[in-house]
Amino acid sequence: MTVSVYLTNDLIGGYSIKPNRFVTEAASFVPAREIIRMAKQHKVKIHLAGGFWEKYGKKGWGETVPPEEAEKLIGE
Repeated sequence: MTVSVYLTNDLIGGYSIKPNRFVTEAASFVPAREIIRMAKQHKVKIHLAGGFWEKYGKKGWGETVPPEEAEKLIGE
């Protein structure tokens, strides 16, 4: 199963998408730390979602980063 993870910001967290489920059940909101853990577990990059990341010099809106970089961005 392929998992895609999205991080909206450090306070809200993000969501994961599991394509083997129905679309209405595919996304689940989870804390930022859990998003990073999932990305490491499944060996996938994290999609930065939203303009929040611009203040960190990131593009956001579809930019992807390794989980380790996401940890640094949110101060983990």
